[in-house]
Amino acid sequence: MGTRTAIYARISSDREGREYGVTRQLEDTRAFAEARGLDVVRVFSENDTGASTRSRKARPKYREMLRMAEAGEIDAVLAWSTSRLTRRPRELMDVIDLAQDRGLRVFTCKNDDLNLNTSQGRAVALTLIAWDAQEAEETGDRARRAFEQYAAQGKRHGQVPLGWRLDEEGRQVVDDDAAGMIREAARRVLARESLRSVVTDFNARGLHPKRAGQWSTQQLRRVLLREANAGRRLHHGKVTAEEATWPPLWDAETHECVVALLTDPRRKTTRGTALKHLLTGIVKCGREGCDGVVRVNTGGTSGRAPAYTCGKCLRVRRKVSTLDDFVTTALLKRLRGGDNLASGDVDARRDAEDTLDGLRARLDRAAARYAADEIDDDQLAIITATLRRKIEAARLAMRDALPAPEFARFEGVDAVAAWEDASLDERRAVIRYYMPGVILLPSGPGVPFSDSQVQIEWR
Repeated sequence: MGTRTAIYARISSDREGREYGVTRQLEDTRAFAEARGLDVVRVFSENDTGASTRSRKARPKYREMLRMAEAGEIDAVLAWSTSRLTRRPRELMDVIDLAQDRGLRVFTCKNDDLNLNTSQGRAVALTLIAWDAQEAEETGDRARRAFEQYAAQGKRHGQVPLGWRLDEEGRQVVDDDAAGMIREAARRVLARESLRSVVTDFNARGLHPKRAGQWSTQQLRRVLLREANAGRRLHHGKVTAEEATWPPLWDAETHECVVALLTDPRRKTTRGTALKHLLTGIVKCGREGCDGVVRVNTGGTSGRAPAYTCGKCLRVRRKVSTLDDFVTTALLKRLRGGDNLASGDVDARRDAEDTLDGLRARLDRAAARYAADEIDDDQLAIITATLRRKIEAARLAMRDALPAPEFARFEGVDAVAAWEDASLDERRAVIRYYMPGVILLPSGPGVPFSDSQVQIEWR
């Protein structure tokens, strides 16, 4: 039986996922094994996985290979070069221990047989790994600096995000179909439609993102919040250029509104069991000594009309249609009277928008000065960090000045028409806002409904 050998192939970066580098390594190592008469019993390959001192990715297959060596299941390991095996001097010491304790042999196509059982062989191996480590760190430093320059100049890097594509000259241009889908989602969200509703509709219509079978609410939210949508370059979570080299999907003002709306803590992201009636849990029982709230009694098989009934004392009861009509009529009368409570703080919103415009202009001027070599990297970083903090504060001010999401559709439009178009959740939210107290008083059996049986506390 020949030397039981495990082949190990690895490549650090494979952004397209094609594994070309790993495939070439496997071809060369198999040819080497055949020429040397090695008995290949296992093949391990790890794609898009670094092995330098700065890499944080786990290498489970590499660890499994060392386990097999420790257990005596293999006699040798074969890699294309020492750098494919590892670039970490500390990891090489584990291999040296296995060579001395278990007789493990190490072969590489590039460096041939590394005899780790001799002091000279260990010195050669450690020297190679040290140079490999230095090369990896210098390459990483150059790449990071290049990425920072790309970011400062607003240039793209990495995969093209949903909403754009590369043209024949390699430029990032708008993908009309995908961009249209994202813009539609933004318009609907700004019209106070829920993300869940948009996602359900998109999936039903077969409008799907590139790399997933269907939309999820979390995924759509992330897409809508991207700074790239407004033509801004992001690097390590911070905007480094207010004007990227690709065309935006919408203007800065629209983006600020989308971000403000989706990050508003008043916006509900989860809901329990869906309610079916307008006033369930809102109207309180007015019977003395009772603090219950009304629930709907559907009447079951009795043939009686559904009625709101106190869920605690069961002594206060009114038909659903009667009480809904009364509360709705009172609310619409208030809205027709020009009540402005739902409009938000318009002046504060305009002030925040003006502040944002000014801060973005200052960022643009700083970028222009950097491009003209009037300021250095450190100065640009200080200016950018300071302005970004102010921009975030202005965004928060703008968000606080926006109308509450559930009743913003009533701003500046006909109240009756808006009420007809509103969802049950929106209607309930408006009632809760304008009527913090609605009390249903008891009445004797057979007594017809009158306005005096309902007390409304208005905001």
